[in-house]
Amino acid sequence: MEWLEHVTKYHHEWIAIMKSFGAKDHAEDFVQEVYIRLLKGADLNNLFVNGNVVKGKINKAYVYFALRNTWIMHIRKQRSNRENKNRIEIVNYNHYDNDPSYKIDNLFSNRNELDHQINDQEKIKFNKYELILEKIDKEINSWHWYDMMMFRLYIDSGKSIRTLAKETNISRDSIFQTLKNCKTRIKIAIGEDWEDFRNKDYDLIKAE
Repeated sequence: MEWLEHVTKYHHEWIAIMKSFGAKDHAEDFVQEVYIRLLKGADLNNLFVNGNVVKGKINKAYVYFALRNTWIMHIRKQRSNRENKNRIEIVNYNHYDNDPSYKIDNLFSNRNELDHQINDQEKIKFNKYELILEKIDKEINSWHWYDMMMFRLYIDSGKSIRTLAKETNISRDSIFQTLKNCKTRIKIAIGEDWEDFRNKDYDLIKAE
């Protein structure tokens, strides 16, 4: 497939993105997996800007989300495997600061020695936290692709606005305003749930 050559031209960039998710030394393997997924079912009209495969201008947002979804599938598979072994994972809440934005990497930490010490309240806490993350993801996925891409890039890469402006040639003011609007939208969408979570009012947090 000739069109795949246009995608692989940015191979090192895809690896860097995957590492930013937390893939580390396995980033290369995940990127190769994404290539396979693209070969099997890529929407070329979305993969290329204006659907123009001939000019070969890649829609990097499309590839970014393919990379991210592959990583999320990996995380979920790990979680499923642990559950099948009757192991309960403890959510690492330290990365979740005053703003309800989050990184997918390091979401779970192995604490097998506490398997028999986790009570029902902690299980509820775990489930409600996951529910909030799902609501955040749903909110972000409803945005315009540019807002979605910029916010994910900022959160997942951990880079400063200044660095992103330099790398993307987008003005700092524009990136700042976009991120500010994105955070406001998230706070509106799940702000009450997050306050209920912090106050341990877990029964008030409902699925949509």
